[in-house]
Amino acid sequence: SVMLGFEADADGGEPAPGDGELEDVRWFSREEVGAALSGQGSRLVIPPGISISYFLIERWFARGQSSA
Repeated sequence: SVMLGFEADADGGEPAPGDGELEDVRWFSREEVGAALSGQGSRLVIPPGISISYFLIERWFARGQSSA
């Protein structure tokens, strides 16, 4: 099977599941994502390091670190 991953920009507002596939959607701050990546988060659980979702999250976080 093939797994694809995409990034998109949001225009703000409250996130909402739109197609019935997701049960819950939320925004997380960069600090919350960083804490979860370092194993210190309690509210956000990051997927396993082998997953494409982990790669996308880690890449997004690293991009923000270089511009900070």
